[in-house]
Amino acid sequence: MPSIDAQRWVEKAVEDEDVVALIRTNRGPWSIAAYHIQQAAEKYIKAVLVEAGIAPPKTHDLPQLISLVPNGTAMVRTASKAGSDRFLNSGTL
Repeated sequence: MPSIDAQRWVEKAVEDEDVVALIRTNRGPWSIAAYHIQQAAEKYIKAVLVEAGIAPPKTHDLPQLISLVPNGTAMVRTASKAGSDRFLNSGTL
């Protein structure tokens, strides 16, 4: 079960994904969809960092955030539409 702080990051990521779904339905604007996909990815990575006990830095740099994820840490997303149920940190592999 993700921590409350990790769940908050995931809930915000899900909101970004929901915006993308609306944009897809309306067939654009694609630049806004791309922005929200990047934001969702950032928030999911920050949730993983929080679960690993690492305070995520205030950055939008995905490669930098990914470099902070401890080796062997995995993030698994389920097909559920239930917000924070989409995120499971499976710990070390």
